[in-house]
Amino acid sequence: MEQMEQIDQFEVPCGDEAYTCLVPNPWPTRLNPAYDPDDETECATTWAERHGLRYPRLDSFRPLLLAGFTLPRATPEGLRIAGRLNSFLIAHDDLYVDVSRPSLTMLRDLNRFYDRVLTDKPSPEQCSLHLARMLADVARGVADLGLDASAFDDALRAYFAENVRELERRMEGAGTDIAEYLAHRPTSGGVYIEFELSYLLNEVDVTPELRALDRFARLREAAAVHICMVNDCLSLPKELESGDTHNVMRIFEERDERGYQAAANRVFDEHLLPCTEAFGVEVEPLVAEAPDPDAARAAVDVFRDWAGGHICWELASERHEHSTTVFQSGPVGELRRGGERNVG
Repeated sequence: MEQMEQIDQFEVPCGDEAYTCLVPNPWPTRLNPAYDPDDETECATTWAERHGLRYPRLDSFRPLLLAGFTLPRATPEGLRIAGRLNSFLIAHDDLYVDVSRPSLTMLRDLNRFYDRVLTDKPSPEQCSLHLARMLADVARGVADLGLDASAFDDALRAYFAENVRELERRMEGAGTDIAEYLAHRPTSGGVYIEFELSYLLNEVDVTPELRALDRFARLREAAAVHICMVNDCLSLPKELESGDTHNVMRIFEERDERGYQAAANRVFDEHLLPCTEAFGVEVEPLVAEAPDPDAARAAVDVFRDWAGGHICWELASERHEHSTTVFQSGPVGELRRGGERNVG
């Protein structure tokens, strides 16, 4: 069973109101021993500039550290691929999606560049746009693994399409109910891209038969929603500043009109806690029915690594710099007391 007493506490100032987010975090978190903070810029600012994009703040978001926490068993080359993917996704989101005046035309044009990269597999030098060159570099690293990356490519395409759909609804002023939001949020947040890359880098054989199992789908969704709900709780101040209200905290606050603390409490009770509890209920039955029990366990390890590692990265990076954090227990508290090395 997952250890439910492991709960971390985030204090988040948001304008005139501060709210507390409780986050169930029972998953032992380990930092990949191959992670070296001196390599961070080679997966972030320096790497981006080599492809023509100047984004000085990218280093402070520590995309390689996100890879280090969520891929504790990956090779050094695997970490570099993942760190560069994280840089690409952050830059794409910050420059074209999560902005105060987004352009639907520009985003659609950008997606056509991306689709050509994923379809034709050009070298970075053959691409005219900086973000397309960055994506081509990531795609080349994935191709060099010599594995079937079609599901990874499909997850990227779904993410780019969801960005457009979400922006269309935002510009139309369309409201969002919570069921619709949860159905789309893991795709728009890029979580399924990360899972697909993690399967490849950990050499987890996630067959069509395993993907077809309901319990696999429920655990995948539970981990993804947990990651996205934590992100929503911590990113709300940043998103409100840019005018982006596509956030579960905002949906709850607008519906209930009881403030952001009440919204954070609902996120914990209705989403974070049930998503965590699903691992205590679903894992062993999934392993028992899976065609390859070892592959099923390895896939579940990917979900756990991501759910726990993402929280540790939130602590250490400046991605959501308006958040202050208080950690009372669990892996994140231990990390803060013990430094950035193996925890759990």
